[in-house]
This record gives sequence, C-alpha cells and structure tokens, in this order.
Amino acid sequence: MEERRIVALGDIHGNIEAFRQLVVGLGIVSASMRWVAHNTILVQIGDICDRGTESRSIYRMIAEWQKQAPLVGSEVHLLLGNHEVMEMFGYDRDAGLEEIQGYAERDDSSGYQEHRTAFAPGGWLHDWLLGQRATVQVGSIVFGHGDLPVSFQYRTVGEIHEEILADIREHAGKPITDPDLLPDSLFSESRSLIWSRESRDNEYYSYALEHFLTQNDASLYVCGHTPSVEGKFTLKCNGRYLCIDTAMGFEERGIGRRTALVIEGGRAWEWVFRRERIDRRKLPIRLDRRASGRSY
Repeated sequence: MEERRIVALGDIHGNIEAFRQLVVGLGIVSASMRWVAHNTILVQIGDICDRGTESRSIYRMIAEWQKQAPLVGSEVHLLLGNHEVMEMFGYDRDAGLEEIQGYAERDDSSGYQEHRTAFAPGGWLHDWLLGQRATVQVGSIVFGHGDLPVSFQYRTVGEIHEEILADIREHAGKPITDPDLLPDSLFSESRSLIWSRESRDNEYYSYALEHFLTQNDASLYVCGHTPSVEGKFTLKCNGRYLCIDTAMGFEERGIGRRTALVIEGGRAWEWVFRRERIDRRKLPIRLDRRASGRSY
C-alpha cells in the first residue's frame, strides 16, 4: 500500500478562519471546502467548540469530509475533547453568545435552544459525536486529546476508546445529582485521557509512556488540551510525547499560532501558518515506516 500523509490539527475552539486557512493551505480541501487530498489521514485532536465564534460549521464540514475522503483513499478522524464531552453533558459555560447564535435555525432565535438540543442525547451533533473516536492509532502514532495518565500505561487504545464512549452513552442526558459520581474516564483531571495534564519530562513519566507505547506497538503519543501560549509544539520524553495545542482558540487575546503537524516520508514537520507565508520546521522525532500505515 502506498504511504499516506498524516496531518494533525490541534484545538480549534471555534476559530473558523484559522481552520479554513489550515485545511486549504495544507491542500486537504479546495477553496470551496470540498475534500481533495489523496492518500491522506486527517486527525483533529478535539475541542472544536467553546471559547470561539463558530463551531457548528466546522463540525458540519468534518462530517462531510468523512464521507468524501474515503473516495480518494483518505480518512478523517475527529477525537472527542473535554469540551465536546462537557457540552454533551449540558455544561455550556464556555460557549459564547456568537457561537451559540450560529446554531440558530430561525432569524428570531438566539440559538440557545438549538445549541443545547444539538449536543443533548438524540440531537444531531450528540449522535454524530458518539460515532467519533476517543483515541485513535495511526500506524505507530497514538492520538488522544489530553495527556496519557500514568495509570494508563498497561491499557490498549481500543480499551480506552470503548470505555469513554460507553460511559458517555450510559450517563449523558441523565439527571446529575452529584457531579463527583460522574465517571473518571470523562471528568477526572488525573484519570481521564481527555482531561489529563499529567505529563512530565522526567524519568518516571517517560517510563510509563514508553510502556504504554510498547503495549500498543507504537512509538509516539500526540495530544492537545494544554495550550502553549508561545504557540509552539511541546516535545517531551525523548521525543515520545508531542502536544500540538498552540492556542489557536486564543488568537483574539493576541496569543497562539496557527499550526499543523505533518508526517510524510517517515519524517515529522511543524507547519506554521503566517499571514504571508508558511514556515516548516523538521521535528526531532524518530518514526518508523508504520507511521503511514493503517489506522484503528
């Protein structure tokens, strides 16, 4: 099978202008936002919603690309971030008025009811999100939203994914009498793949991560969730951990950069999108040939 290019995008948080610049500039879609890239795997790391001005259109585009991409030998994966999960449980504290209004179906609507209904069980967005991934492995690369908890070093990618989706199906939409009783897999900041910021560039964490990667026949863990206010990728653990959240959702505050992770030919690159040009920086990461293989 011909090697496939892998592209990963970090937390967008409703920044639709950044999103459009990335996917068009990477040659993934046309100017009309139709999928055109052959033999390409796109992974969006989660947290499309909240904080920004537009998320509904981004979700709709990704859903369409998931239909179009396989026609040219490509794949599109959306991971569930902590903000997707919060919205699926009715926690919309980080959704701004402009973003909510984007869900309105009538001119005289504020969009609040449509937004809440879309994310609630039975809503179009909730049901579609249940068909997405909590974590995914592409060749020798494992993608997740947050840091890998140390306690996950003995677990498989499939087990983690199935647990998170099962807990969403079981608990979303039910009355929450005690938030502390919600599953750790969904809301624990130390025991959830979608919430954890537990990574440390030290021997103890590196050992746990290495054990997890070996367990899953992988060589690299890529995540988002922890924004770099300098707008740079964060590489740790002897090149085994890479966080690609470069604070694209915080551009209105004057921080962050528009970036993408691109893997092709067995090499990893950080693409930085500026107003006038695109800069590319080779990352000191060792990847074997499996990095362009099948996903599961």
